Amino acid sequence: MDCPLQQNRRCHCGHTARRSDLGDACDLHCRIPFGVLEPPPPGGAPYTLPAIRVARLRRLACFFTSGLAHFLARVCWLTFPCHPFGDNRLFSNAHAGESLATTSWSELNDRADRGPERFFSSGRVANQNALIKVLRFDAVMHFSHRFLIVFFAFLVSAALLRSAAAAQAYVIVDAQTGYVFEEQEPRKKLQVGSLTKIATASVVLDWAEQKSGNLNQAVAIPQAAFVGVLENNIGFQPGDSITLRDLLYAALVGSDNIAAYTLANHVGSRLGSSLPGDVAFVAQMNALAKQLKMERTRFVNPHGIDYKVRPMPFSTAEDMARLTRYAMNKASFRFYVSQKERQISFDRGGHRFNYVLRNTNELLGKDGIDGVKTGRTARAGDCLILSSNREPEVVTQGQMTTVYPRRLILVLLGSTNRFGEGAGLVQRGWQLYDQWAAGGRVADSKRML
Repeated sequence: MDCPLQQNRRCHCGHTARRSDLGDACDLHCRIPFGVLEPPPPGGAPYTLPAIRVARLRRLACFFTSGLAHFLARVCWLTFPCHPFGDNRLFSNAHAGESLATTSWSELNDRADRGPERFFSSGRVANQNALIKVLRFDAVMHFSHRFLIVFFAFLVSAALLRSAAAAQAYVIVDAQTGYVFEEQEPRKKLQVGSLTKIATASVVLDWAEQKSGNLNQAVAIPQAAFVGVLENNIGFQPGDSITLRDLLYAALVGSDNIAAYTLANHVGSRLGSSLPGDVAFVAQMNALAKQLKMERTRFVNPHGIDYKVRPMPFSTAEDMARLTRYAMNKASFRFYVSQKERQISFDRGGHRFNYVLRNTNELLGKDGIDGVKTGRTARAGDCLILSSNREPEVVTQGQMTTVYPRRLILVLLGSTNRFGEGAGLVQRGWQLYDQWAAGGRVADSKRML
């Protein structure tokens, strides 16, 4: 076996070993009697293996014994207490009961270099039948310790890499310019669950601005709002009276499906279409998507439910980033999605009921995160869109001063750990933003939304 030289010494069989190797793999190889590797000669006739076959068998034996030595060393490191290994667990004086732990390592090495017949003299035994010596466990300790450090560092790195890319799709963009910092499967069609409600709220707010709609107007919750809905955390009932503003809070902060449908049904019925209110509203959602060049998006309802729905709704991380940029340009929308809690009220049979909404976005308020929406269905998995804001950067060059707004938008689809992944990707996004800003904010047109 050819070994790299590092403070070389000679084994008793003439092979060179390295002092920092684990155990004495060379010695383990050298001490296997080569006769046991030779097949018995047929009919008792003398037979000698060709030299090349003997060499190959020697290297094969060395490979397996070296691997075994490495494995046993790791097991020993984990099993035995962290004290010198040269104690009576491994070596003993058969006659005097003296432990070899009292023998210096240099002495043990010197004895090993003189060969097995001298090492095992004076009654010292360590499995002489196998002729395998176990020496220099200080090297084993150091090697095993280094191995475990590297191994656990690898596990941590793998976990971080998985955290950054476990979602089916994500995209990190600059909200001001639409420049894409990082992406993974940005154009893959996926279900997005309640992220759909961003489009619902955008159409409602556009209607209120352009048609002078009154968000303080109270509307009745229709029976159709409960069709296909599996959760009713607020406790709405058909006929309850609630304002459009509180319905927006319920849809965006509490991600309530009944509220989203009620909004769509009311606003859709006032768009001057001959279609049913909810159908006319969804048509406006898709018209908005087309306006924003969301070419791989289809909305089929105002809440994003995809169970037993035909045709199936879908969108992409890239398209949802376009929609979020549009929505976050509205001050009213930014205010709705930034609320950690909000109390809403509704009337039922002359009685007033209050309910405190708690935002489903657990990252709100952390690392500058001030919105926007969560989503979840069995098909979509866990979805999340985040907006992270920093103070604008003021850059002065001569007599010219430029103010750069700083806001990131992260879209995360099909995750299994949306808040953990989301937090990590926001930090990653700001690192990329800082590098981009330091480089002069050069925006490649091929990387724009």
